[in-house]
Amino acid sequence: MVHGLPDHIAQQIALSTPPTPRAQVPVKLFASVADLDAALEQVHAGGGVAVGAAWQGPGFRAVDVADAEGNVMQLRAWPE
Repeated sequence: MVHGLPDHIAQQIALSTPPTPRAQVPVKLFASVADLDAALEQVHAGGGVAVGAAWQGPGFRAVDVADAEGNVMQLRAWPE
């Protein structure tokens, strides 16, 4: 669910290019993707960035990304 911010709050938020990752949050969402490299290309096309290099987890490959507003999430690809 996405909510719009009231103008008086939105005006206090500074956006930067590239975005400054906000990784110190209590929850990090992740999304399963079929192709990690293709998903990372879509992140870049939308103004986001990789936060570090892709890495191998137990049974999956992952990379943390930040969207154009600096929100951090993780993309994971599972072997077929």
